[in-house]
Amino acid sequence: MKTTIGFGGDAKAKNSAAFFRTTFSLSDANSSSRYAAGIRYDDGAVVYLNGVEVFRSNVDKAKPGEPNETQYASSTVGGNDYRERHYWFFEIDPKNMRQGENVMAVSVHQANGSSSDLAMDLQIVRVDESAFSVVKEKAEALDKRFRPSAGR
Repeated sequence: MKTTIGFGGDAKAKNSAAFFRTTFSLSDANSSSRYAAGIRYDDGAVVYLNGVEVFRSNVDKAKPGEPNETQYASSTVGGNDYRERHYWFFEIDPKNMRQGENVMAVSVHQANGSSSDLAMDLQIVRVDESAFSVVKEKAEALDKRFRPSAGR
């Protein structure tokens, strides 16, 4: 699904962040299940599950008294940058999953007010133990190769 969002009142001073939220239900959430999520983004992203931050990349932690929605990403992502073209996979602690309705929210941050685009795609999957170890191994290998040292 593609969604068009406005850039605010001034094309040269666009909004610093956009916020997305969806719900999903689990009828059999239990601590023995393993969950992985994958995200692609431009320029920075913070993912929350049921109000708990579960992933942050290219967005510094907010300073005390600074609202998250005014923060810019730490650097520009674009072109052939891995983060925009491929999924970053990360583990979701099953303790953060709820029986019934769950809320997944993402804030996507621009690098600056004149950024030309904003992109985000997120998926979450339940995986068995053998598949999870493969996903985790590949994610760790990619992290070492592509993930910038700043941010998480």
